[in-house]
Formats: sequence, C-alpha cells, structure tokens
Amino acid sequence: MKDFALNENGDILIEDRDISYVRDSKQEIQKIRQVLGTKLGEWEYDANEGIDFGALSQKHIDLQRIRETIQNALREISESYVLQDCSIEATDHVLYIKVSAEKQKSLEVYIPVNTKE
Repeated sequence: MKDFALNENGDILIEDRDISYVRDSKQEIQKIRQVLGTKLGEWEYDANEGIDFGALSQKHIDLQRIRETIQNALREISESYVLQDCSIEATDHVLYIKVSAEKQKSLEVYIPVNTKE
C-alpha cells in the first residue's frame, strides 16, 4: 500500500510538480504522527482517531497515563504494536514525547500440561 506523503504541516507533499507518496515503514511512521497529533474526536470522518489531549496537558505530568494514551493510539493503527519506551521533555509549555514501539505478531501456543502425578 501507499499513501500521500505529508510535509511537516500535514499538507500533501509535492515534489517536482508531482504528488509524493510514502510506503512501508515511512507510511507507518507518518500514520503514527497523524494519530498522535490528532485530538480525539477532532476528525469528523473517524471520531475514534486521535488521542486524549487531556492526558498530555495536565499540570503534573502523569507518565503512566501518557504511556497508556500512546499505547491506545498505536493500537488504532495496528493491534500488534507494543510500546517499548516513552520519554517526555517539557520546554516552554511544549511537551516533547519520544516513542519507541515494536510490532509484535500475535502468537497462540497450546501446551499440554500433565496434571497427574
């Protein structure tokens, strides 16, 4: 699959008078940025896309609430994302969040356990 490439303002990127596209990991990173940058309910075509900005704009930073908010956003994109690390830096009323996540494939394992001794 492919998607329109977006610039830093979220506008469709045009290079050499052509619309640019993103694929694979660049497409996923772009989607993550879109979801994390969208206030929950802001987009009228998908009211479930986005994150709870209230979790990010608390007077006292609640890292656990922020991690849960980001994990939920990642799951919007793919149920297989698992948040690995999340660090936060606040400067001049701007919250900078660095996220590291991995895609895990779902795996079911059946193990017979002998309960007779």
